[in-house]
Amino acid sequence: MGKELQKNTKLTVQVLKEENSLAVRGLKDLQLVNTPRLLYLAGLYNECVELCSQMESLSAEDCFYWIKSQKKWKHSLSSKAHSFIYWNGYFREYIEAYNQLLSENEVNRVDDQYYGYCLVEVWEDEKALEALTKALKFYQDIHLPSGISWGIHLYWRRWDLYYKIGDYKNAINDYLKMGHHIMSRRWLILAECFYLVWEINKSVSTLKIVESELKYKDKKIQKSVQRDIISLKEKLNSKNEK
Repeated sequence: MGKELQKNTKLTVQVLKEENSLAVRGLKDLQLVNTPRLLYLAGLYNECVELCSQMESLSAEDCFYWIKSQKKWKHSLSSKAHSFIYWNGYFREYIEAYNQLLSENEVNRVDDQYYGYCLVEVWEDEKALEALTKALKFYQDIHLPSGISWGIHLYWRRWDLYYKIGDYKNAINDYLKMGHHIMSRRWLILAECFYLVWEINKSVSTLKIVESELKYKDKKIQKSVQRDIISLKEKLNSKNEK
């Protein structure tokens, strides 16, 4: 952190000592001078965001004040902090921060979205489904410049979760909502789901789509997917024989 920010923070601490008892709680330890919590309470939202993005590790409290500062400093639906927290593996820290935001009635659709993502990562399947479904209510009608629904990202997450827990009918519903945006391997999973719910004809026709798309892929992908196609065809043949 730069000298100017340190100077501003120390001056702010002096003001807070006189005007805000909440903000000075524990300030006898000078190590608390440059913390996300104090910067947020001082109204230094930009500085809080800057500090959090440079920290070597983040606690749940750091995540909480980073998200709150981001909402104050930037657009309330900015996801930069959420994305950083998620992609750097602070799943449980984010979940704790989310619950604190929820207790203060400060949760928006971006918070819900990444809450669902983090719950998936820590195997909280039931809560993850609930969170992803809640977020989808907001995102399914929002479209990117390319015309693709923003909700497609949430559908990807949710169908994967449905497939993991063995809810193949709901997995199929989410697959179909993604339409032509499904890639070859995902079409293959869709074919498997049809097989698992005894929709044999649909499984066979979906496999044909996989095979038609596969010729446009590189050889490594072709080889990998082809093995799975052969395996599923053997299962289908076995069911047909029965």
